[in-house]
Amino acid sequence: MITWVALVLGVWCAAAVGAAVTICRVIRFRDRQVPRPPQRPVVTVPSPRRAPESEPGPLPDAHPAARDREVRGRG
Repeated sequence: MITWVALVLGVWCAAAVGAAVTICRVIRFRDRQVPRPPQRPVVTVPSPRRAPESEPGPLPDAHPAARDREVRGRG
């Protein structure tokens, strides 16, 4: 009984190795037969540029009256 199990396992391993070798050879043969397409040149696309804006002036003061206030308790 053990002999038959060992024989079946051996045959199964041999079949698996044979299938793997066959598949590898088929893939290698296919790669040799099909030429690879030539590499396409890489075209660099310039990044879009924003339209030039006018020079921004100083920001308006949010609290113009704050500068005119007196600070009590000092001086």
